[in-house]
Amino acid sequence: MVIPSSGQPTEEMQAVEGQPSSFHIKVDQGTVREVRKRVMVFARSLSFSPSALGEIEMAVGEAALNAVRHGSPLGQANVLHVHSQALDGRYVIEITDQGCGFFPAVLAAPVAEEMKSGGYGLWLMRGLMDEIAFVPAPEGGTTVRLVKRYRPMS
Repeated sequence: MVIPSSGQPTEEMQAVEGQPSSFHIKVDQGTVREVRKRVMVFARSLSFSPSALGEIEMAVGEAALNAVRHGSPLGQANVLHVHSQALDGRYVIEITDQGCGFFPAVLAAPVAEEMKSGGYGLWLMRGLMDEIAFVPAPEGGTTVRLVKRYRPMS
């Protein structure tokens, strides 16, 4: 997907199997909304059901929010890198932050009896997507990889 010189995706854009879409976005109060918007323009051109699109949007929002909250130690001086690609019936979204790393294996599952606000995003993403992985980024930080399978249109 090619983003026009305005830097904004348009609704007419189509995902092209195998052709990636990437962008960098500065961390600010509109970052999560803008990441969701751009990723969903790409996702809507694939053969996802409305419920699958909702799941992708929610998972991407959670991943972007975590990257802003926990992976942007310098706040507005940080940038997120977002990469997405549709290939072989898999829509892969990667969000990379500039934090000091994240190790989800050390997190305990949330307990209903100990309900608190926050702390459920990781578990929510795992339930919404077909695959999720946390990978150390080569330049530091963490890449969250979200995968949703779809049936390619013939």
